[in-house]
Amino acid sequence: MISARKSALTIPPPVLLANIGQLLTLRSASGNRGPRRASDLKELGIIKDGAVLCLGGKIVSVGTTKDALRDPWLKKHRKKVTEIDCADKVVLPGFVDSHTHPVFVRPRLVDFEKRVEGASYEEIAAAGGGIRSSLDAVRRSAKSVLTMKVMTALAEMPPAGRALWCPLFSGPTSFQKNFRSAHKSTLRSSVRR
Repeated sequence: MISARKSALTIPPPVLLANIGQLLTLRSASGNRGPRRASDLKELGIIKDGAVLCLGGKIVSVGTTKDALRDPWLKKHRKKVTEIDCADKVVLPGFVDSHTHPVFVRPRLVDFEKRVEGASYEEIAAAGGGIRSSLDAVRRSAKSVLTMKVMTALAEMPPAGRALWCPLFSGPTSFQKNFRSAHKSTLRSSVRR
């Protein structure tokens, strides 16, 4: 049995982010809870003068600062809450990209913008973008350039991310071969000619 004292040490203290200039909730105005596509991706669900209350490390309330300060629980426990003034700040959800590459030669921001606007992958590829253009750019790059990009990416990843990449990386040559072969089969199966 875990003692009350020990369990109390592992629970994060309550936190209130208050006076948030812009709180991005990503709530859809249409109320759609499913995946978003095309113009729906532009809906940010912004709350001005927002507040976020976290208890036990979890978000339990999102709304305006005015509404948060009226909350009976917060009124009763306010002295125990760590309050962070976020005036003139933007607060947004943390994003986890479950698929990323530590090396690329040029960003694909234009491709992303086209997807947000509703373009298909085929239309993006026909316009000269897409995974094929990224792969071609990597193939044309010198090993030293790719090595530097990988090492920079690895240095910037948080410790958990770094641990995921280390077993896959045994030097620039093997990494380049693995990158190329992994995407070669993907391209053959996903790009129609």
